[in-house]
Amino acid sequence: MGTADDLRRWVEAGLIDEDTAARIGEHESRRKGGERVGRGTEAVAYLGAVLVLVALAILTAEFWDRIEPWGRFAVSAIVTGVLIGVGWLLGRSTEPAVNRAQTFAWFLAVGAVALTAGVFFDGIVKTDAQDSFLWVSLISLVATIALWIARPSTLAIVAMAFAAWAATIAIISRFDTVPDWTFGLAFAGLGTAWFLLTWGGILRPTTASYAISAIGILFIAFPEGSHMPWPLLGLAGALALMALSVRLNQTVLLGFGVVGLFVYIPMTIFELFEESLGVPVALLITGVALLGVVVGTVRFRKEVQT
Repeated sequence: MGTADDLRRWVEAGLIDEDTAARIGEHESRRKGGERVGRGTEAVAYLGAVLVLVALAILTAEFWDRIEPWGRFAVSAIVTGVLIGVGWLLGRSTEPAVNRAQTFAWFLAVGAVALTAGVFFDGIVKTDAQDSFLWVSLISLVATIALWIARPSTLAIVAMAFAAWAATIAIISRFDTVPDWTFGLAFAGLGTAWFLLTWGGILRPTTASYAISAIGILFIAFPEGSHMPWPLLGLAGALALMALSVRLNQTVLLGFGVVGLFVYIPMTIFELFEESLGVPVALLITGVALLGVVVGTVRFRKEVQT
């Protein structure tokens, strides 16, 4: 069994992420004297591809309004098929650059799927904006899941997260009587589920997936902002992320936990005490609290290691 097969198994098992696998593959390729695409060549290739896509998008936009809905649908479907076909032709390779190119092509294909679905529901079926948004987001979610299954990568997991968030917003928006804070709770619930799936070794790459789960959890106060008790819930979420970062040795959770503290501590102080403490004092308390958390985390880690 070759190095590429080993790396793929380790990535799928969540032992390493895609970036680490790519670096190991490049190292082994150099060590064995194999052919590989240089980063400079790869960057130029991506630049050329992006310029071609932008040019085609601009040219298409010039005539888009003049094309009948079925014509728009056909153009979008053809673009989707071409991008999927390019990814399929690239296939799996021992060359990391080829694997990244396949992921990029399929990532663009997801956007093309969303465009095709939008044209179908807006121009052909003529559903209202709410229904169209719901169907497009759900179809996009299915497409991103397929992309992630075919090629687990940071791009794939990010695309799946955006589609899941969009589908969540679309579903909640259909209920006129639902309070606004439902969005925050839904995001936090989705983030928690995402975290558990990552922790269980189902979602990968691990680092990117943990980052997405942390973002969802910290959005618990959206869109209520500083209105109580939402800052306190956001603060609790940030502290939980920091505690889990120590338990799981995940720096990305620690980073998002610190960001959450930086956002929710001042928010909580201003909401509880309004202007009585003043901005400088509030910032001082925030800084001291953050330093205390850092010191406590370091001490706790040392105790765990010993």
